[in-house]
Amino acid sequence: MKTLKPKQHIVVVAFLLALLMPIFTKAQSKNIFSGKGWIPFSWESMKLGNRTFDKAAMIVPFKIDGIDADFTLQFDLGATSSMLYGNSIDYFLNENSVLKAKLDTTTKRFFIQNTKNGGFRNLDACLGSVKYIFDDMAYFKGFGDTLTVDSIKKGKPIRIGTLGAPFFKDKVLIIDYPHQRFLILDSLNEKTKNDFDFVDARLDMGTLKIPFNIGGTPYWMMFDTGSSIFAIMTDQQHYNTFTGNTQVDSLGISSWGQIKMVYGKQINKPVKLGNTVLPNNYVYMMPGNDWDDFYKQEKIVGLTGNAFFLNNVVAIDFKQLKFGVYKYKVTTKSK
Repeated sequence: MKTLKPKQHIVVVAFLLALLMPIFTKAQSKNIFSGKGWIPFSWESMKLGNRTFDKAAMIVPFKIDGIDADFTLQFDLGATSSMLYGNSIDYFLNENSVLKAKLDTTTKRFFIQNTKNGGFRNLDACLGSVKYIFDDMAYFKGFGDTLTVDSIKKGKPIRIGTLGAPFFKDKVLIIDYPHQRFLILDSLNEKTKNDFDFVDARLDMGTLKIPFNIGGTPYWMMFDTGSSIFAIMTDQQHYNTFTGNTQVDSLGISSWGQIKMVYGKQINKPVKLGNTVLPNNYVYMMPGNDWDDFYKQEKIVGLTGNAFFLNNVVAIDFKQLKFGVYKYKVTTKSK
């Protein structure tokens, strides 16, 4: 066997490391989210007309300490408050004096639909199996389903409220869509940061805004996890700008008790977020000016949600105001 000189050893080792580096990099990238603390979510379907949308809402398991019932929250970053629905939680307030003592209707003030509401202090609860103390949870008086003994005995988790954007203040939120889970961190290490394609974001009026590049022009959209059906919902002007003479899709949706038509066309321009090219999708709009004032007030051209990212992982840094898309392909094991 031929003996290598010291210098040759260095060359051989360097060569082997160069070959193995892609393997190490891929392994690290695949395993960066293998730690604890992940919170599961499930998809809730919605039927509009004769069509069913399987991924219409993100639902999170929720458990309140001292309450013998299983609850769920809708995960909705378009909501400017996390809240418990008054009509639904009232049953448990009447049955549990400890929980009732945590409700503050005098100093806590949340404005929901232009109405003042109280809120909960030091509410011990779990998202999935992860414990938190909620000190910023609104009490949405008069909203939600009224519960009875019989409805609770059915054994199904009870929709009790909404998990909104303020809960993630000064935190980093990672949403792993393919594996249906999310993670809340204090910060990201440099290795993890480099695994995401980050862009600057805005946080104003209580919601997150991100800059899409559509056909070479930047447009700000509100990122709303409560908007799962529509990749982009915009006004008439930008609807015409983003689409061509493609076939029109139409849906009848309920808006404050009234059925209104929403129309969609396939976008005919490339859509990017930073360096990430987003998949082809549809742009929707509701005729009339119902949303125009809202878009102007929020300084956006429309809403975006989960539809563009269903096969990927996103990271939202609420402290540094960054929004990132995972650079690597995400795979799931077949069941």
